[in-house]
Amino acid sequence: AFVKKVRSLTEESREALCTEASALNLSRYVSEVVTAVAEAKLSNRDINAAIQLCSIMHQRYPDFAKQLVPLLMKAFAQAKGPETDAERTAHVHKRRSTLRLVT
Repeated sequence: AFVKKVRSLTEESREALCTEASALNLSRYVSEVVTAVAEAKLSNRDINAAIQLCSIMHQRYPDFAKQLVPLLMKAFAQAKGPETDAERTAHVHKRRSTLRLVT
């Protein structure tokens, strides 16, 4: 259930997620949380919530950052083949939110 909440991470859910992340033993689910954070569709408002959650996860689980960085870098890979305008726009939005999360 926690991973499902991370996939739909928003500023409004930040407090609850951070409290849960601090209280639960997620050592078996680090890779799933990493994937959920990397695949989350974050808006500009949600970046701070993602940063706070990543900070908590990184403090508690040393492997978190090691697994997260390569997945986030995939957003900057060149698309293979021709893209439609909608795909290109979605890719640009993903890059922008990922860049804000990384920096």
